[in-house]
Amino acid sequence: MKKLIVHFSTAVMFFSSCQLMETPYFPPLNGLVLNMENATMILEITESMQLSATVVPLRSTDKLILEWESSDPLVVQIDQNGVMIPLSIGKSIITVRATSGDKTLTATCEVEVISQWESLGIGQFYDAFLRLGLVDVEVQQSIVDRNKYRVIDPYPVSLVSQDSWYIAGPRSEEIVFWVTSEGTVAWDAYWYIGLNYQANESQPIKAYLPSALVASSPLDARSKFLTDKKVFFNPYYYVDDLGGYGLQSVYLTLPGESDLTDSRDGKMYKTVTIGEQVWMAENLAYLPSVVGPATISSSTAYYYVYDYNGTDVAAAKATDNYQTYGVLYNWPAAMAGAASSDANPSGVQGVCPDGWHLPSDAEWTQLEEYLIANGYNYDGTTTGNQIAKSMANYSGWNTSSTVGAVGNTDYPEYRNKSGFTALPGGYRGINGAFDNIGRYGYWWSSTQIGTSNAWRRNLGYNNSYVTRVNYDKERGFSVRCVRD
Repeated sequence: MKKLIVHFSTAVMFFSSCQLMETPYFPPLNGLVLNMENATMILEITESMQLSATVVPLRSTDKLILEWESSDPLVVQIDQNGVMIPLSIGKSIITVRATSGDKTLTATCEVEVISQWESLGIGQFYDAFLRLGLVDVEVQQSIVDRNKYRVIDPYPVSLVSQDSWYIAGPRSEEIVFWVTSEGTVAWDAYWYIGLNYQANESQPIKAYLPSALVASSPLDARSKFLTDKKVFFNPYYYVDDLGGYGLQSVYLTLPGESDLTDSRDGKMYKTVTIGEQVWMAENLAYLPSVVGPATISSSTAYYYVYDYNGTDVAAAKATDNYQTYGVLYNWPAAMAGAASSDANPSGVQGVCPDGWHLPSDAEWTQLEEYLIANGYNYDGTTTGNQIAKSMANYSGWNTSSTVGAVGNTDYPEYRNKSGFTALPGGYRGINGAFDNIGRYGYWWSSTQIGTSNAWRRNLGYNNSYVTRVNYDKERGFSVRCVRD
């Protein structure tokens, strides 16, 4: 008995054919063989496969009765016409019986149904047009074609209203994409979301990676695709039969080894690779203790949660501000337990988890220079520090009429293009009060200037650039860690 392999999920694959297995009484029926049109077939799960049986000699087909049977119809279903449909993962024996008078032959195949896809882990999907925010999605890779991937449930119903969701049709439960021979990334030609994305032969949907576009070979492109961990694409779409190119980027951050879990409290953080650096894509939320904003020091470590005035860590962690914006640290707290990192002697671990450290002023500059040089300026230039928009989160910012500002709706395709996902968490000032939440985000560096000040970076809702200023150490700012 020959084994028949069936790959299934969105596709199934059948291999080989089945061999003869005779019953003890043959003549004049001399043979029975199961045939397939091709040695290998790939079918969509909604499709079926037609099996056929040939008897030898052909004259024995007179008054012939063929019967088909699956040993496990929950795995593979087959009707009396030989139409086989895989239903679930598992194994089943397909048997055909040919009876002519008192003579019977049987032929069998063992069918194994296995998943075509294997999980790579959890990535983040973002559609700037719908502004649904970062959605955790499972990313899978095909075991049949290693250049092919799919994203599971990128548009969950919970993120949009039922009324708006089905205007254009049902949601897509998956999006398939693959690395092309040109080094680009092609997506499904069509799928439903709140509006329809559609491509045709002359206007294909194609994703792109900067490195993949300059790859010297398809193999090199695939390697860089997996290394860069992020795919951007601008889909062709239509609404009410009016077509055009989407100006709002959609992107997928692939799962990888850069995911971070803080062993001190078990909190998990999204991360992002930008150039040669790996950054947290969220503000640090480590909170060993907490005080109200009136408690100030430039030498003692203090931890704050915006608008919380108390000392109960559990209560502070229960607030919406903690959940969204993390913790505000004075500079001694940001530098708490600071020691030179062997992996990065210029930086200090500070309050960051093991393997990560508080970025130096030079490392912040490295981030900015990479974004400027690689087209993250909102006007597409490689000069000028107009990169704040590409670092800012998709929502939570006050609006501004300033061209290219973080809080404006112009140049939406640049919003959070880097994946840094900055949020305007505000700060705790030297006057003992919190301020500027929703308007500004501030982040410490490990580099001090003199004895009382240290360098920090900030993004403002009304600006398109990153500001570098040194401030007194008693202020409470956010922290982003960078990997050693």
